[in-house]
Parts: sequence; C-alpha cells; structure tokens
Amino acid sequence: MKLKYIILSFAAIALLAGCSKSRTEVQQPDPAVDPDSDAWVNDESLPVPVNFASPSIGVDSKAQINDIADLGPVGILGLDKNGGWGTEENDEVLIYNKQAVRSQEEGSWILKFNPAVYYPMHNNNNYTFYGYHPYKDDMQYVYQRRYEVTYDIGHTDIIWAKSEAVPFDNGEVHYDGFNGRYVRAVRNNLGTGTPGVSEPHFEFSHLLTALSFNVVSASGENLETVRVRAIEVTTFTQGTLLVADSQDSENWEGKVNPVSGSTGSVKVTGGHSDTGDYRILPETSPTTVGEAIMLIPADTYDMKLYMTVNDHEVDPSEYTVIDAVISRDGGFEPGKQYNLTVNVYSPEEIKISIELTPWDTVEDTPPIEIG
Repeated sequence: MKLKYIILSFAAIALLAGCSKSRTEVQQPDPAVDPDSDAWVNDESLPVPVNFASPSIGVDSKAQINDIADLGPVGILGLDKNGGWGTEENDEVLIYNKQAVRSQEEGSWILKFNPAVYYPMHNNNNYTFYGYHPYKDDMQYVYQRRYEVTYDIGHTDIIWAKSEAVPFDNGEVHYDGFNGRYVRAVRNNLGTGTPGVSEPHFEFSHLLTALSFNVVSASGENLETVRVRAIEVTTFTQGTLLVADSQDSENWEGKVNPVSGSTGSVKVTGGHSDTGDYRILPETSPTTVGEAIMLIPADTYDMKLYMTVNDHEVDPSEYTVIDAVISRDGGFEPGKQYNLTVNVYSPEEIKISIELTPWDTVEDTPPIEIG
C-alpha cells in the first residue's frame, strides 16, 4: 500500500494578547523609600520609582501561551536616550538586563523588581526602556552599540517592547524623556494636552511566526490504520534578538535574525517528543498534531510528514516520508499564527490485474524432411 498524496491548506489568525500592568523598581535609596507609596507625586524630596503601565503580552519560555498568568521573568533595559551605553549600571545605563517578575496587585498584573528601582535624583537624564521575554542572563553588548540575546528556535515564544517618552512642554519647561521630573509631571496632569503622554508603557509584540498543524481525511472517511508519526519543518534553529540599538533603532531593534549555519529541523510532536501517533479522521474531527511551533518569519518552509499505513508500532526506518512546501502569498509574518490543515487521501493498495495471451498455433508450418 502507499499514500497517494496530501494537500496542505491553512488559515492565519493574529496571536492573542492579554492585558497587564507592570511596574519596575532597582537601586534602593538611603533612607529606604516605600515604592508602593505615592507620596513622591507631590514631594520632590522623594525619589520617583520606575513604573510601567499595562503591558500587553502572552508568552512563556518554553511554549506559546496567551495569558499573563503564565508569563515568566522579563528582561529590562533602561538606557539614556542621549548617552553612552555599556554593561555597568550608571547614569547612562539605569537598568542593565534586570529580571522583572509578574505580580498582581488590586486585580491588575504588574512587573516588579527586587530590590526596587528609582530614577536618579542627581540628574535629569532622559531614559528609554526595553523589555523582552524570555529573560536570558547572557546578554551580549555588540560593537559598543547594541544589546543582543540568542535563543533556540522552535518551541520558544519571543516577545519584545520599547517604551519611549513622548516629549511635551508645560509653559517654558520641556520634558523629553522618562525621568523623575517627567513622571511627576505626568502624575500631576501637566502633559495632558499632548497625545500619547503617559508613564512608561510596554506593549509587547510577538516576533516569530506560529505554525499549528491539523490532519484530516480528505475523503471524509476514517482512515483507520493510517497514522501520522511526526512532522518536521526545515528552518533556522537559532535566532538572535536585537533588544536595543543606539545607531539604527528603526531597522534593527525588535527583530529576530537567524544565526548563520543553524539550519536544521524543528519537530512538531506532542510534548516535543520524537514520535507521535495521530489518527486521520474526517474533516469534522480534525486531529491536532503536537503543539504550535514558533519560527523565524520566512516566505516558505519545507516540511516532512512521517506516516504509517498500519496502526501497530513500526520502526522509524519504515515510515513513509512525504515532502511538502508550506507557502502563502506574502509569506509568513511575525505575530501571526497559521493553522495548517494537511488533507490526507485514503491509501490505495497497489493492485495489478493480470492476464496471459495464449499461444497462437501456426498451421502452415512446412514438414521437416529426413532421408
């Protein structure tokens, strides 16, 4: 028996995003100040905590998720928009790759540092904030201009956000970036005449493409003995997220670039195991193969479908391997999930009908004369 062919179809949906609120706080002043108190709003002798308002997200370090409650540690950078950067916390680097963890206060999700972070009181540097997830402690500072982290690609949902202050004027005073003076002015409604003015706010974006696979019987009948054992997609298996870039932020920041030489296979199977056992049912009951995989966006992907035509255990070397190309007009975009349906036609046993042409007896053969 053999499998005739498959048809691959898909639909695209935007990845869901939940809402949350986040606040970040590092370097505790002396004497200690309660970061949850709002006394600093009107008392300029108190330091201003670094707060983040309502980031929108949904990811975890090992899988695609859609709920803030599953969010793991977030990495944060707080950088002077006009200063030199580096890997040491100072006036130009307020926050260097610190973890912020989710917490819930008064029904709202926030991000918190431990210990708290405050804006400097000895300067009015203008800061911009960057957040990314999953957090990694091996951030690289490259060419004295940008910060990068590298991930394994396939089962990790990577998100990124940037919070840059909207400049505004109040009388003769100009506010140009996040600092204690700016945040205190916002809290006192001094910037309400300029659209977009707020405290630091993260709106995270998914940077990868998500592919989810379903298999169905194209003929509408149960293919009782046919099994999908695995799906593999050929792609880059490592990618580098550029978290912040001081020289070309518009073209580079918030993108995952493939690591050269990392081309390989990402397996689509339940629990990331090597094999599965997925039945082929009619279209009304599609079978989901494993979990969604998250890949660097591309125009097309090559895939391999591993199948068997009997339901007992078979050595992987005996699997039927079908090659296919996943493609769509416009390619596959970051932040979108594509639900792919593999239509499998019933296997047809190879049968060859036979017949035998009879001998044709020739009557006019001349005799053989002897003697």
